[in-house]
Amino acid sequence: MACDKKSFIKYVIILFLMGTMYLFLIVKYPVHIAAFHQQTSSFFLQAANITKTIGKTKQRPKPVLLSEYNQTISTESSQMLQNNTIDKVKFEATTSESILKRQNSTQSPNAQTTKHGRRRQQSTNHQKQTTEISLDNWKVEQSRRKERIRQVCKSNPHISMFRVSRTWLLYDPAHKLLFCGNAKVYTSTWMSHFHQLEAKRDGKILSQKDLQNLIPERFRLPKEITDVARLANNTISFSMVRHPFERLVSAYEDKVNYKSDMKDYAKNGYVANIKASIIREYGSVSFTNFVKHVIKEVSSSPNQVNVHWRPYYGECDYCNVPYQVILKSESYPTDLAHLGKMADLTFNTSERVHSTHSNDEVTNKYIKELPKDVLHQLYQAYKIDFEMFGYDETQYFEMKS
Repeated sequence: MACDKKSFIKYVIILFLMGTMYLFLIVKYPVHIAAFHQQTSSFFLQAANITKTIGKTKQRPKPVLLSEYNQTISTESSQMLQNNTIDKVKFEATTSESILKRQNSTQSPNAQTTKHGRRRQQSTNHQKQTTEISLDNWKVEQSRRKERIRQVCKSNPHISMFRVSRTWLLYDPAHKLLFCGNAKVYTSTWMSHFHQLEAKRDGKILSQKDLQNLIPERFRLPKEITDVARLANNTISFSMVRHPFERLVSAYEDKVNYKSDMKDYAKNGYVANIKASIIREYGSVSFTNFVKHVIKEVSSSPNQVNVHWRPYYGECDYCNVPYQVILKSESYPTDLAHLGKMADLTFNTSERVHSTHSNDEVTNKYIKELPKDVLHQLYQAYKIDFEMFGYDETQYFEMKS
């Protein structure tokens, strides 16, 4: 009896301690205890249901196809790229380039004709163009542009040796913008855009003359940032191009065949040195001789020639830097509007600063002056740029046939 009494007291003490500990846990961790009760109850209920269905045949659930799973988790742009039902002809009719061609083929009442015979669309027309292409189609077009770059880099591995020029990089950490500019491709306009972002913060306004002197310094990439490719992956990085021949004509008009009111270039010897070099080699500063000078420079060292006609691949290192957006001058208003949406900013689509923006008519006039063999050599010098950004050269060769 004494042993039984001791055992009983022992069991009572143990039960008391267990009860005390349980109450302590309920007070200290009520949520965990409730969850434990719910899980144990659910377990016993499931066990009961399993016993009820033993011996019964049950149809297996239909498996989820991998393609259906991918469709639910892919982004909007990848959905459209993977959708084989997209009519390529219909899509091409909605791209920015084809839209601009249709609009330029018909005269608009808002069009203005300059004294040089160039037609300039008013900003209201640019605003309308931004609504022509939906965000989905724009994403698809961007994916195609970047895929084209990847393919050209793969086919021309030697161009991967050229590194991005930090001189033409503008970096705004406040808005996470990284821009690589190509000379004669709206660079002054983009400096104005960056200045407007700065002016909103500090209220300072720069004159047009100070843009090129001050903006590159204020938005210079810090020296401690050495991995540009990594920065491009973690920012809204972008670059802009235009038709290589139009860019070359613009460079010739602006830097070589300059107008009488552009005396600043002559004073600092910039244009004089270029002209002297061409005259020394070819005798005169005609467009044909200028092109011969350019061909010789590009063929010798693509990344060391004058920045105003340096090939795109020799300036911004498209093979190694994964830019998020590739803008084109032909689709500038649309590209600018969607880029602004990505950065939660509103850019002024009518903003244009200085520079010579040659159109098809002006470019055709100069290209017609070139002998056929010189035109062929010029195309070969910029062939990678043509292929990398999907530009067509056939219209210029047809003028020679």
